[in-house]
Amino acid sequence: MQEGSGKTSDLSRADRAVLKEIDGKTALANVAVKFEKIPADKFDALIAQFDKDGYIREVSSGSQPAAATSARSAPPPKAAPPPAASDGDDEMDFTQAIKLPPKAPPAAPKPPAMDLAAASRAEAERKEKEQQAFNYKARQEAELKAKAQAEARAKAEAEARARGCGSENAG
Repeated sequence: MQEGSGKTSDLSRADRAVLKEIDGKTALANVAVKFEKIPADKFDALIAQFDKDGYIREVSSGSQPAAATSARSAPPPKAAPPPAASDGDDEMDFTQAIKLPPKAPPAAPKPPAMDLAAASRAEAERKEKEQQAFNYKARQEAELKAKAQAEARAKAEAEARARGCGSENAG
């Protein structure tokens, strides 16, 4: 089946979704699989209505329109090969005149994009942790140094008192 002509604005959104999938290359059985929520009889009736209203038309000349209504029950027919070029001008098939370029393969999926702000925050947190570790070590060293100085001062004062007390007793 191939999309024909008609005003699709008259269709419901669900009907337009089905019509959108009919591209003239995909078999109706494959389209039906995509819309498996729609019961088979309703899908067949919808396809028949599209055909009747002129939204779609049969592409291959060998198939019967009745085959389109039983798209879910029958295996999809093979697409007819393009007609061989003939010397006669009696048949004008313009559907083969326009060749669309093949679809480019999908681009490789991008790795999850890390937000620059998130990367900046992570870097700032890492630096903050390093700074805190450095400050902790510096504070520990400063406390040890202050404690050693306080002990040295207390020892010096104790020695000075001992000398002072010893000289007073001698006199």
